[in-house]
Amino acid sequence: MYGYKNALFMGKRKDNGEWIEGYCAYDMIANALEDVSNEVGEVYGEIPVIGFVDVDPTTICQYIGREDWKHRKIFEGHILDNGKFQGVVEWQPETCQYVLHLTQYNDFIPLSDSLLEKAIIIGHILDKN
Repeated sequence: MYGYKNALFMGKRKDNGEWIEGYCAYDMIANALEDVSNEVGEVYGEIPVIGFVDVDPTTICQYIGREDWKHRKIFEGHILDNGKFQGVVEWQPETCQYVLHLTQYNDFIPLSDSLLEKAIIIGHILDKN
């Protein structure tokens, strides 16, 4: 199995559709996240083994290293509202940064400290109808 132990991801479980956070792992057969929401697991030597959960690969989103004002982790695809702007968190490869895509204006603004200090997660683009 290959994995990315330093980057946190979020994805929807295949068995029940619940969002989970974990470290991404994949092989030729499955896409999985090492579930970090459950603190109890087996121990192999001195290394805790929590377990892998199959996730829908189309739902895997990376943690952007920032939090909303309620201290919840922000992932790609989260919908943020700061009272002034509402948009979807996206990676913009042209500028190598995460941005807030203001879909109603088809515009992008950088995720600055001032924008995030009052921002709150109101949903995820994959959950929106």
